[in-house]
Amino acid sequence: MVPKEWFEDQDTSSFWLRIYTTLPVPQNRIDEYFKDAICTYEVNSQPIKLAILGLYEGFELFEVKNGVIHIHHEDGKMVIPVKLDKISFPRSSYIFFFAPYDIDGHEGDENQTKANLDQLEAILSTYLGSNTLHSLIYEGVHRLTESCQWHNHGQAVQVLNRCDGPFLFKNNWENCVELTSTINALADQEKKKRIELSLQYYQKGKNIFRSEEKFFFYWTAVTIVTADATTMEINKNLQNIYSQGRSFVENDLAWLWAVGCRNDFFKRGVRPNFHANRERYFQLLFLDLLRHELELAAQGHLLSYIQNCPGWNNH
Repeated sequence: MVPKEWFEDQDTSSFWLRIYTTLPVPQNRIDEYFKDAICTYEVNSQPIKLAILGLYEGFELFEVKNGVIHIHHEDGKMVIPVKLDKISFPRSSYIFFFAPYDIDGHEGDENQTKANLDQLEAILSTYLGSNTLHSLIYEGVHRLTESCQWHNHGQAVQVLNRCDGPFLFKNNWENCVELTSTINALADQEKKKRIELSLQYYQKGKNIFRSEEKFFFYWTAVTIVTADATTMEINKNLQNIYSQGRSFVENDLAWLWAVGCRNDFFKRGVRPNFHANRERYFQLLFLDLLRHELELAAQGHLLSYIQNCPGWNNH
């Protein structure tokens, strides 16, 4: 599954592997659900390959877990106990991310590789929904002949919601490719870094469990992608996106409500009731603004969501 053309010397090369659960996709319908999937991407010149797989009982990977880090009672030295555990995957559907890491003896960049994978996860989830990449359950560096686990993520479990997809339409996959290629091609490096950082904060919001932290990361992503625009400036951006006036943005796009959530949280310390339907609102608000910043054609995702999901803002 790992492309051979990534490496010339396989003995001195490795790849980074991530495994996500994809819900609610039954194993016997993977081909049906993912018939339009686009599985090859490039982020910051790093190729990333997706594989949608149905695993059977018996598939296992090893992980190294840290024990309790402590100071030795006699010599005062730090002790970091580790143990080797085995992860047994239940029979189900999964999405694998593969990316080259060490290449022909040249050591990989851990931070950049993880940032690139985070960025692709964020882009895919904007269009395809959070359920498509529901939970990151494994992450590790592997050689082609032997594997070594780097670290493993996640204890919290998100409940399935219809507004989180999966939305596996062909045009959504194509839109994800458009976003990645447009970001890769940005000549303005400052803008490129800003947009990449906004996607990293989006990805953090998607994966974190507590609602107030989710809101913090999503609003931060909106702030970064719009270059720290004021709420009125973002209002004007939305007016341009939808070719409508201020009243339309404030009411039909619920911008007054969104700004109220922001003021309650950041100025008054009120915890937001940030359920999944409201989370999807902020995801699509971010997507509309991201496309605007990249000077891509408006697609009206936020308005479509509001119109097609009555009751999205109910408590």
